[in-house]
Amino acid sequence: MWLDALKDQGVDVRLTDAAGTLTLRHGDAIASWRLRHLWRAPRPSEIRPAGDDQVLWLPDLSRPLRDRLVEMDISWVTDTGDVRVRAPWGLVAIDTHVSTNVPARPATEAVRRSRGALATLQYLLEDPAPASQHRIASAVGISQPRVSQVLKQLRRDGLAERTGGGWQVPEPERAFRAWLAAAATPATVTISWYSLSPAPQQLTEIWDQARVEGAELRLCGDWAADLLAPWRRPGPIVVHADQTLDLERRSFVPATPDTRTVALHVCPIRRDWRPAPDVVTAMAEQAVPRMTAPITEIVREIVATGGSDADQAVAELTSAWLRARAAVAPSRAH
Repeated sequence: MWLDALKDQGVDVRLTDAAGTLTLRHGDAIASWRLRHLWRAPRPSEIRPAGDDQVLWLPDLSRPLRDRLVEMDISWVTDTGDVRVRAPWGLVAIDTHVSTNVPARPATEAVRRSRGALATLQYLLEDPAPASQHRIASAVGISQPRVSQVLKQLRRDGLAERTGGGWQVPEPERAFRAWLAAAATPATVTISWYSLSPAPQQLTEIWDQARVEGAELRLCGDWAADLLAPWRRPGPIVVHADQTLDLERRSFVPATPDTRTVALHVCPIRRDWRPAPDVVTAMAEQAVPRMTAPITEIVREIVATGGSDADQAVAELTSAWLRARAAVAPSRAH
């Protein structure tokens, strides 16, 4: 990951504004850029001039694309760790690997769902109340025409239906399994931290530091599941944040993925990227002290983390969530 590559070069890195602003500090020098995140690597012919205040965040880099970016003097970072940023103190460049060709799409790509479709389906799963296209577009951050296209596709596949009150999923369990099978790891920068403090204290320190820095957080993984449907002993803390956090001001030190006690996923967080509050209340039967990621994302994180009892933990959480969802759905419909 490009963030780790920069840190290895002694460059202090900050992501702010919902991961939309990149700030680099080198010695006493500091500079900021708008970070434009592209979900796919563009063709060289699609590249247009960009301002000096912009850095492209790309998934990968082919040789022709790299040559085009260099020709147009455009700064970039990639998920594979490549960096080329024109900073006031000079060129910050890290070459880890440049693919000779743009990676070919797998044969199964045609049946995979777009990010817009997955975001829409996730929203409908999390909130049992029928939702209008306007409401869905606002919640997931895509245009209403695109939402209309997505909903037609989901309805064709039997994953969404239109009722008098709006759009909803007719079979939540089936729709959830379809979402989980297609969902990919969110595009994030993951930062590893370690602390000797007890986990509850670590959580308090993370939230306190986020409050100081004005960051938005969502608790995920085992610790979120433990609040909603306890099953297994939680492992490392997983938190989504919309900017990097200076946890060295607390009891934390930087760590590796193998030694971390906290995985901080930095990514944009929309206000509605959360479970429905009444569903959470029905699951936990008490007030939940911290905002959690959507239940669907908590499950996806546990599946990705794995472990000998991950399947049981996922089954317990999913069952509790679907029961709670069904219990509040009738009241939400009126």
